[in-house]
Amino acid sequence: MILRPLLLLLAACSSGGDEPPAGTDTGGGSTEGPAWEMVVEDGPGGMMLGAFSVGDTMVVVGGQLNDGTGTVWTLKDDTLCVEEEISDAPLWWVHGRSDTDYYMVGEEGVIVHEVEGTRVREDVPTSAKLFGVYDDGVDVWAVGGDIFGDGTGEIWRRVDGEWSLASTTPGLAFKVWEGWVVGDGFAWFWDGSSFEDRTPPGDPRFTTVRGRGPDDVWVVGGTQVAELFHWDGSGWEQPELDPACINAALNGVYTAPGEDVFVAGMFGVAARYDGTSWACAGQPMTAKAFHAVWAHGGAWWALGGNFTSSSTQVSSVARFGEGPLPEVQGTCGEDG
Repeated sequence: MILRPLLLLLAACSSGGDEPPAGTDTGGGSTEGPAWEMVVEDGPGGMMLGAFSVGDTMVVVGGQLNDGTGTVWTLKDDTLCVEEEISDAPLWWVHGRSDTDYYMVGEEGVIVHEVEGTRVREDVPTSAKLFGVYDDGVDVWAVGGDIFGDGTGEIWRRVDGEWSLASTTPGLAFKVWEGWVVGDGFAWFWDGSSFEDRTPPGDPRFTTVRGRGPDDVWVVGGTQVAELFHWDGSGWEQPELDPACINAALNGVYTAPGEDVFVAGMFGVAARYDGTSWACAGQPMTAKAFHAVWAHGGAWWALGGNFTSSSTQVSSVARFGEGPLPEVQGTCGEDG
């Protein structure tokens, strides 16, 4: 996730990092059960930035940042393939109300609406990068901001098929989930008629939000130091982080009712929190950055690549799970 300022997350992230063996815990000992493993470290298509499950397929969006094009990867039947140049700007996030109705948003106000396999552009009139989108089943929300402008953000709302600017925000708006909008220095909540300011003290730099319910919400962020906050319905708490697992800023968080909390971030940070302890790879899996975490097919996927602005972006993905890793096919619809 791009934070304030942008260049903090466009620092050179050279490829590398040793891949730990399956079944490695934070202390380096062998364990039974799921483990973190790299699937792809230098894949095609640019950065992987967000994911959404479409039935038995995981759809991942991204692309070449800063004047590049958009990419969609699909993971199905243990095969990962890529479809490049599906839009004229990179795509940052994807979400929808069903397997056949979802939205992909990106830079320069790009919005791609896919319904029953057909993609339609619904771009909004802004130069902002749209970093997040969420379909609540009635309305659709897209958030972002102009990183080269005054540092403020935008919230767009789709009502009855029409997009309009619902609000501006004091900092760049990065993600939206179930009424929550988080960004650079703020956390807001939509109460059905207006936004309530629920920002904790300390000028937090939030990047992603997700929860198990209205009184169990998790928000991550940070610049150089990781930040993890938990909303319990009445206020904020900050669970203790394990420095063996989390030693850099966080970009992604995933949880759902009955599930643990998964986080991902810069320099290969990827970890699971069960409410008491952390589980991660025994050593950094990669020097690349992870931007998002998503659950699909009985596993959890950390998605990212290199944020380096001076070179071509590549895709990187790690899995927390068991069994054989997916086969990387190449271009969707082609063999090999």
